[in-house]
Amino acid sequence: MTTKKIVGFFCFPGVDGTGLLIDNLVDWRENPNQELAMRLETDLRSGEDFFTDLNGFQMIRRRRLLSKLPLQANYYPMSSMAYLQDGDSRLTLVGRQPLGAASLREGQLEVMLERRLMQDDNRGLFQGVTDNLVTPNSFALLLERRTKGCDGEAEDPQASYPSLLSVSARHALLAPLVRLVWSSTPSAAASLSRVYEPMDKDLACDIHVVSLRTMQGNAFKQDPANSAALIVHRQGFNGCYKPVGMTCSTNGGKISVEELFPELYGSSIHQMSLSLLYEGMKMEKGFTVSIKPMEMYSFLLKR
Repeated sequence: MTTKKIVGFFCFPGVDGTGLLIDNLVDWRENPNQELAMRLETDLRSGEDFFTDLNGFQMIRRRRLLSKLPLQANYYPMSSMAYLQDGDSRLTLVGRQPLGAASLREGQLEVMLERRLMQDDNRGLFQGVTDNLVTPNSFALLLERRTKGCDGEAEDPQASYPSLLSVSARHALLAPLVRLVWSSTPSAAASLSRVYEPMDKDLACDIHVVSLRTMQGNAFKQDPANSAALIVHRQGFNGCYKPVGMTCSTNGGKISVEELFPELYGSSIHQMSLSLLYEGMKMEKGFTVSIKPMEMYSFLLKR
């Protein structure tokens, strides 16, 4: 068995400099009928509750029921994030990959990293789990202080919202910015501008561009159409945790396509259904749309 754990301390500003990066490289191919979990132990007075995201969209309150259910039934899906909290602090673990998470004791949070089973466990696979490879797991660990007297989740005791910092850390971990530049000759690449600013201003911290893609024109030739689809999502977040290290701000969910793409596309746009099959209201490109927390909007942009 080979297990390597690398903990990186960020030394630069921005969201990436607000927590710890944990990389686990696990080789579990020679450990039959064993499971490997990473456990974090804290002094948080979290009680019997902790939180995981159900599908990368909504955080759900989970409860430890070891007295009624076996250990494996106390593991819950963690699509991208899990956290513990008490009245003073919150510990958030953001994952680059979906895993199972549990809190088997107060102040404890653990995630299952790898499992190797040599026989069928009668859970639907009809075979053992023996196709393991060397598994990389990456996490960002955040510890945040709660603002005194703030009660941002009193309305819904079952649901919860991540902090604005953890939302931004999740975007940085799951969707890192990769710049790809193609050039036929090295001299042409050297002449390219190192600055490209297609937008007049930054997006608000809680606005996420889910997709911007060119529509398909001819279904048989698969030619690109003279239009593009823009899908945006406003994240719900808990404002009781100060977003230390972040330079962007929020504006109540207001977004204008004119500010996003001042020189791209035409002057009019269409609001669309999320499936992009049905057209909604036609509006001017400079019209400001107000998006409520957890809502998604789709727009059809034409040149």
